[in-house]
Amino acid sequence: MTLARNICAHSDRLFSFHSKFFMSFKLIDSSYKVNNNSTNLYMLIRCMEKILNKDDYEELIKLVETEFNKLKESIKSIDAKVILKVMGYPNV
Repeated sequence: MTLARNICAHSDRLFSFHSKFFMSFKLIDSSYKVNNNSTNLYMLIRCMEKILNKDDYEELIKLVETEFNKLKESIKSIDAKVILKVMGYPNV
């Protein structure tokens, strides 16, 4: 999570975040299929569910959805599903 924080602090691209530091995801979402031994943005967002209280986590999800919906409306060169896949979202 420190790596993701540093990316945000230095205005880098967070959507394509991947870390070589593998995060075991079994306790958060046992059905999630990890394609490689790296951690992605979806995994970090889901981990925040364990750290934040319920209201704060729901607010985080709303903010992410709002920003993603704005992005979907503004981009024309790539399908939004491709971006979700890069972020690590399952079932896209």
